[in-house]
Amino acid sequence: MASGEPADLRQLQAIATAYFADRASRVTAAGPLATPIPQVAAQAALSRTHGDRLAAVRAQLNHLHGGYRRAATSIQVGSVDTQGSRLIARVTEQTDLYYAVVAPGDVDHMTYWVDHELELHRTGSTWRLARAQYLPANPFSTPATQFEDELPADMRQLNARRAAGAATAGTASSRRPTSNVRAAGAPSQVKFVDSGPVTLSGGYDYTAMVNYARAWATGRNPAYPSYSDDCTNFASQVMRAGGWQTVGSWPFSSRSSNSNWWYGSYASTSSYTWGGAENWYWFATGSGRTYIIYMYDMGSGDVLQYDYDFDGNISHTQVCTGRDSTGPLMTQHGSDYRDKRLTEIMASASNYNAWKYAHRT
Repeated sequence: MASGEPADLRQLQAIATAYFADRASRVTAAGPLATPIPQVAAQAALSRTHGDRLAAVRAQLNHLHGGYRRAATSIQVGSVDTQGSRLIARVTEQTDLYYAVVAPGDVDHMTYWVDHELELHRTGSTWRLARAQYLPANPFSTPATQFEDELPADMRQLNARRAAGAATAGTASSRRPTSNVRAAGAPSQVKFVDSGPVTLSGGYDYTAMVNYARAWATGRNPAYPSYSDDCTNFASQVMRAGGWQTVGSWPFSSRSSNSNWWYGSYASTSSYTWGGAENWYWFATGSGRTYIIYMYDMGSGDVLQYDYDFDGNISHTQVCTGRDSTGPLMTQHGSDYRDKRLTEIMASASNYNAWKYAHRT
């Protein structure tokens, strides 16, 4: 919760909103905003450089899927530490990016939520932005408004190791079929279930899955346990909302068995398959609740998993919340976002290179 002098907090809120709203607008057709942003000289020079880079991102997005027409940004101020003429604040950015090319009935925007640390310096009664540090939950879900070289140092190093691994991954083989390319001769298995309540052969309510995923894309449902890496916990909740039945319970069943799937009051009383990406894969496929398809065939309620290290250990999970003219739309926890186009996700080298497993649910 923010604490500090009201005048200081008002300036912080105004500076943070103007700065991140301008960055977001620069990747859309609207371009840079006219709102002045008080910045120290070094930060102002960096912002100009970033402005040129964001213009290049806008061009790339236009090529990928038609780009975005406008952005809407809001800022929530968290902790604030003021020491003399220096202020350090933690803020959360929520930005809606509105797609420029949208067919009737399609989702018209994606939303992301990210944390930042801001440093402001004061001259007289005026605060100026001195530093903005992007604080992602993981190194592979960077929004269009941020650059991978803005990641914290440990995440940059991890991405460098993964890039080196990707160079040799082509000579290795996953221990299971991936979804990176459509298998030779395999038919299209596109699932369209995006208008009204729908149940398919699995007997699941895919509309309920989508509604839950969109409603809790940024929130954490207190009815479920909390995980520091929340992506698979979130996917399990979405599956349960659509009708997946739990298997086993605490303390009577084995947490480590991939034949069980349940949640308890805590992560420590839930099965490994509930919140562990690798375990979830084996439960889902082993129980017959899912089978692996080509990733661009995904539809509502399907699940995509990633092995970024090419070591046979899945490390990330996200849910498909619909389709539009470009293909699947994805929603996740862990650097939260909602209804992001898969075509844009795959523009990241980390995501493109990863071994991927798309589950038809």
